[in-house]
Amino acid sequence: MKKSLRPPENWQDFESLCKKLFGEMLLCENTIKKNGRLGQSQNGVDIYGIDTENKGWGIQCKGIDNYSNKKLTEDEVVAEIEKAKNFKPELDFFVITTTAQKDVKIEEFVRLKDFENRRFNSFRILLYSWEDLVDLIDEYINTYNWYVNSISFKTLFDVEVSTHTSDSHDNNTIKPTFNKIVAQNIFDVKNFTAQESLRSKFKVFNGFVTSNYTTFSNNLSWCKLGINIYNSGNKVIEDWKIFLTFDNNIKRISDGKSGIEKLISNSNTTTIYEEDKELVYKPYNNQALIQKDSKYFEFFILPFHYCRETYIEWELLARDFNRSGRINLIVEPQFIINEVKNFVKTSEEAGEVITFSEFIEETNQDN
Repeated sequence: MKKSLRPPENWQDFESLCKKLFGEMLLCENTIKKNGRLGQSQNGVDIYGIDTENKGWGIQCKGIDNYSNKKLTEDEVVAEIEKAKNFKPELDFFVITTTAQKDVKIEEFVRLKDFENRRFNSFRILLYSWEDLVDLIDEYINTYNWYVNSISFKTLFDVEVSTHTSDSHDNNTIKPTFNKIVAQNIFDVKNFTAQESLRSKFKVFNGFVTSNYTTFSNNLSWCKLGINIYNSGNKVIEDWKIFLTFDNNIKRISDGKSGIEKLISNSNTTTIYEEDKELVYKPYNNQALIQKDSKYFEFFILPFHYCRETYIEWELLARDFNRSGRINLIVEPQFIINEVKNFVKTSEEAGEVITFSEFIEETNQDN
């Protein structure tokens, strides 16, 4: 048995391995599918397939960093089971696969949850640790050959993708700045009348003006983020581009160029798909990335004011090679407090109101 097989280096490769393995096991290689796409709700199911007995299998892939000895927890198992109960059509088998090592305690917990679920005529629950998966990979020759060849191939082609932020201490931390408007609603009919007259004159709605500009050189809510792509393999990477997908904690993304700049530029390398929260970067003139060299580009992201952490899924596609991964970012929002008085007509409206707006610095500065 090939117990020396090492787990995939990232979650996306682990998901592809599980799809290949269970497709061969269940004899549904041509119909088994990954469920949805990055960022979408999947109801606990990453992969869905139907076996030869018309039974539905849902597979949840839990890629865990083995070097930190992190284990799958009971809370994680329960959370995934509850999500799987909402999957349509109803499952017959729910499988949790993990790159974590075997653990007798969590295996017993899953067996008990499986027994409990079957008592209520619900789906079966199975757990496969990395050692279990290695045993299965060794039994199924197509998956074994595909996986071993894939690992060998990636020793020739490889990339490292990292971020650069304005925080010199931590390149995985961004610090957007927001206006935090604290309005004291004061019951005062006389001043309310004068206030409404002034608002009507200047056409200001309700006393709050939110900024909606995209002036990247002085808008402190937008965070400049750099991506560095380093060729750490032994082969030249040709005909390549990289896709970045952002989670729902990011409100907007931009390359920082105005419409006129984009129009006159003959070297645009980024394409933004705001609705899908996706950015695509392709090097100018399709330049190859030689060994030990790197390529760097920058763009802007606008997180929501309540965001404290976010992530970027990346996928690099090239001739004869692709690689994917995830970059986690810490968000430390900074707030500029603006206290204002707002006169109201009735006592019921009195009290404190808090709102947020994107912050625009009034003085220009180079980025």
